[in-house]
Amino acid sequence: MNNLFTQNEKLFYIDIKDGVIFEGKFIEKNGNGIWIRLNGDALNTYVYSDLVEERVFNDYGLASEGLETIKKNLKARLLKDNAFIKDLTAKLKKSEGNLYATIIEGILHEKTNT
Repeated sequence: MNNLFTQNEKLFYIDIKDGVIFEGKFIEKNGNGIWIRLNGDALNTYVYSDLVEERVFNDYGLASEGLETIKKNLKARLLKDNAFIKDLTAKLKKSEGNLYATIIEGILHEKTNT
């Protein structure tokens, strides 16, 4: 785990849910990770130690490179064995029903196999 951060040091955090980089400050190392506070956020964010190296950086340029790496790895994982289509189909079946999901699955298969 990166031990280079000091209290209130500026850092950049990759939010993988939205795929954006937030500026924040280091609070403390605690247990199995670190606490950070993102700018404009009233709540602290906990980052587990196994994720610190890929999501927390002390330079915006490095964070941008890290985000691109995460995007490439995610795309490769989702394209492998049509995992992306299977994941979307499962979510659609729960929210929209089997008929809708089956039609969308067919469209996605056509688009990815052409």
